[in-house]
Amino acid sequence: MVTAKTDTSNRNLGGVSKNTKLTLRTEEVLLAIAVGLKDIGPHGLTRSELARRMGLNPSSIKRHVDRLLDGGFIEVDDHSLQLTLDGEYRVMKLVNGK
Repeated sequence: MVTAKTDTSNRNLGGVSKNTKLTLRTEEVLLAIAVGLKDIGPHGLTRSELARRMGLNPSSIKRHVDRLLDGGFIEVDDHSLQLTLDGEYRVMKLVNGK
């Protein structure tokens, strides 16, 4: 399992400044989304599938998914979770330990 560090990203994409602090658990959810999308494909990762994969209850997943949506790291397309460019950037930072 990848261990994530809590950090603050400050990016400027499209003139919008991102300064979003995520908890360790929320970063783990983001990583699980990235892995799930790789395993299942872009049209199959739902919140319930994510909860099942992580062994968490759906209400816990909802809180973390809502934080990731609010931060612009993911989006929902036909009930399937998708990474945004900011989400992909954060995943790369977590995987590379930066």
